[in-house]
Amino acid sequence: MSKQEMSPLGVFMRVLVLVGLVAAVVLAFQMGKEIPTASDGMMPRNTANAAAASPGLHQAAAGGNAEAVRAAIAGGADPNAALNEQDSSRDGMTPLMVACFEGGPDVVKALVDGGARTEVRTSDGRTALIYAAGWGNVQKVQTLLDAGATVDARASDGMTALMFAAARGDVECVRALVAAGARVDERNKWRQTALMGAARTGSLEKVEVLLGAGASVDMHDQYGDSALSIAAASSDADARIVEMLLSGGAKVDEGDTDGVTALMKAAESGDEAKVRALLKAGASAQVKDRTNGWSARDWAAKRDDERGRAVVAILEGGGKE
Repeated sequence: MSKQEMSPLGVFMRVLVLVGLVAAVVLAFQMGKEIPTASDGMMPRNTANAAAASPGLHQAAAGGNAEAVRAAIAGGADPNAALNEQDSSRDGMTPLMVACFEGGPDVVKALVDGGARTEVRTSDGRTALIYAAGWGNVQKVQTLLDAGATVDARASDGMTALMFAAARGDVECVRALVAAGARVDERNKWRQTALMGAARTGSLEKVEVLLGAGASVDMHDQYGDSALSIAAASSDADARIVEMLLSGGAKVDEGDTDGVTALMKAAESGDEAKVRALLKAGASAQVKDRTNGWSARDWAAKRDDERGRAVVAILEGGGKE
């Protein structure tokens, strides 16, 4: 037999080795617990290096197993151990943060009772309360507040728990944070407020809660947009939010840094209901922006579709039915 040939037994042994290697890889992958990562403000999962990155207590917290969490802490696990990750969105996450993101309220309570600190921050400045407000629920938020969590703690981008709750969390989280004394007019690094986040995402209840707590309707972000102009432009916000902001005292003809008003933004969106609501509140169809010299009619006409033409007709008719 030449060196290039192999006996049937040799072939069989090689196949067994390859099968064993594949099985080992599959088992190692299945044992890895998914760890949250950030992308576009969300936190999808990443299993690529989970087995190496996630200590046992982090795994138990993510899995929602309160008994396993208590047992791990009783066995000496550090409830404040932080992940060491290159990804800044995960670097520094403690088991409490992981539980606030994806564990159950009972796990959050077990960690707090076991000595987890609420004020620890990730490398990008997020606290457990921020994760609970944006990705958790009111039970988690209240547990942390009862444990003394700082309600207005800021991440490195200036975002607070209330801003996250308003932009992507539950309305009950917004209520709990407001009741705990959260400052409703805080700004992030883009000069956005919680009210702007709620207006953009189209939550009538959140807008109502924030206005009821005294949120200002006249604040502007770095582009000069107010909550009203943001709602007028957002496809997720309907005319009821525009009407609520107008009832709250929003200035109807105020433009952004380019002089584009809420009416122009609604017209560009082809939203008949918002256009009618703004006209009813006294918005001027004659105002022109500073960049193009366009009126609301021009903004609607540039759509060149049925929705745009419907808005043009409304504007030319003065908003009459």
